[in-house]
This record gives sequence, C-alpha cells and structure tokens, in this order.
Amino acid sequence: MVSEIQSGEHFSRAISSKPVVVVDFFATWCGPCKKMEPVLRDWEEGMAENGEDWMVRFVKVNVDHHSRIAQSYQVTAMPTFVVFLNGEAKYTVRGARKRELRERIESAMQVASDERNARSRKN
Repeated sequence: MVSEIQSGEHFSRAISSKPVVVVDFFATWCGPCKKMEPVLRDWEEGMAENGEDWMVRFVKVNVDHHSRIAQSYQVTAMPTFVVFLNGEAKYTVRGARKRELRERIESAMQVASDERNARSRKN
C-alpha cells in the first residue's frame, strides 16, 4: 500500500528504507494526481508479486501539508515524482508521465539489483 508521509522525520526514514523509493508529491485537488494513484498502486502490487518489493517502496507527500519537504525538492507542479536510490534523489519526473516514470524506476531498480549482486559475489 502506498503510504502517506506524516512528518519530516517520517519522510527522512522513508527515503532510506529501501534501495529505491518513489515519492509522489501530490495534492488532493489535483486531477492528474488522482489519475496516477491506481497506476502507482498497480505497480507496487506487481512488484510485490514479482518479488521485487525488497528493493522498492512507494510513498506520497501531500504538498499542502508538507510544503517544506516539497520545496526542498523544487516541487512546482503536481504530480511530481522523485525517485530515490540509496537515500539520494536520483530522478525527477514532473507531471503524470507514466512511461517516463516507469523507465526511471526500472533504471534505479537495475542499479539496486546490480549493487546487490556485486555484494553477494564478494561474500
């Protein structure tokens, strides 16, 4: 389930909770944001079914409730998605651009998978 961020501390913990974290900066009044909700939910469920949930987490930040967090990532339009890799912002996608967002997520997942495989080869 895509969880909603409740505080700045919650956000800080969330972006480092898995190798890839997708943050959906949204507003309740935003039409395109509402259209992306089921897309993100489906992606999250599909990744869990494929055993990829060890590496990916989806979270939401309501920009009206957490404007400081949104400002710190230069969110000027909704929806804006920031894909974090190992706790660092790696990609930003502005707008309900499903294909671009999916490509960015898959790119980050590939890096996370490659890093995991490299670590397991060392051991």
